[in-house]
Amino acid sequence: DVPGVGKTMLVRALSKSIDADYKRIQFTPDLLPSDVTGVSIYNPKELQFEFKPGPIMGNFVLADEINRTS
Repeated sequence: DVPGVGKTMLVRALSKSIDADYKRIQFTPDLLPSDVTGVSIYNPKELQFEFKPGPIMGNFVLADEINRTS
């Protein structure tokens, strides 16, 4: 993995060319699984939980700096 060669730009352009959803995940040692998959959050107005999808739910997902995870 070489920095500065346009990986992010390539994924962004590819997803835009077919009108797809693009998500980027910045991997860090403190990243939780729910940061990637999504989480249920309680909505007091509706009196129920609502699922807030994480970036893995995109059509194109760029896992950036995955080597930084532990």
